[in-house]
This record gives sequence, structure tokens and C-alpha cells, in this order.
Amino acid sequence: MQTEKRMQEKYDYDELVDLLSETQAQVLRQIEYFGWEIHFVRKPLFQDILPVVMSGDGKSIGVLEVDGRINMQSDVVLRD
Repeated sequence: MQTEKRMQEKYDYDELVDLLSETQAQVLRQIEYFGWEIHFVRKPLFQDILPVVMSGDGKSIGVLEVDGRINMQSDVVLRD
């Protein structure tokens, strides 16, 4: 059996929001009114961060782009 090599780090809401640009943080505050929340932030090497947001019902995910758009067609894959 293969075990997960990466350590899961738990961040609180404020730490995740601090990683966002001002535009991303403003959009996040707006979509929170509709039940969306920041789920996690991926930090790929040598690339911009990928803040992943999830709908309140957990059925939809999107990436909060640098310019504030929510990319619902992203290729982000969630593990079980």
C-alpha cells in the first residue's frame, strides 16, 4: 500500500486570504454571500498560486484567477 508522502498542512481562513491578491480577496468576499468559500490554495513551483473555491453545496469548484474571474473550466483535480 502506498501512503501519502505530502504532509497535509491545515491553514485557517485568514492565512489563506493573506495569500490572495487584493482583487481576489474582494471577489472572494462577494461570492461568500452566495455560499462559496475558499477551499484550499495550491502553490505550484514558479507559477501563480491557485486559490480553489467551492460552492456551499460542494458540487462546483473553480479557480479564482489573478484578475478576479472564477474559472469553472479549470483542470484542477480533487482527491477523495
